[in-house]
Amino acid sequence: NLDEPQLRERWANIPEGIDVLLLHGPPHGFGDRTAAGIHVGSPGLLERILEVRPRLVIAGHIHEGHGHATIAEGIEFYNVSQGLKSGIPVHSPTVLSLR
Repeated sequence: NLDEPQLRERWANIPEGIDVLLLHGPPHGFGDRTAAGIHVGSPGLLERILEVRPRLVIAGHIHEGHGHATIAEGIEFYNVSQGLKSGIPVHSPTVLSLR
């Protein structure tokens, strides 16, 4: 529940040279659209991802944003949230193979 300037301070701690970035919430524009159609991801996180360029970014939190997208060449994004309807997962688990 931080505002964007505070989040940018946090994102600055993401180290250079990583291959996999595991997050709670998504970057702006990727797996972050709510049922109301609003993008709620962090713009500062997206900027840091484009600077650091991990090969794989995994997040959740926005259940409606479940799925896969390519952020930029060489950067794959997965929203792996399952979502629940009456306590039952809406989406199957996401299985990724790293090579």
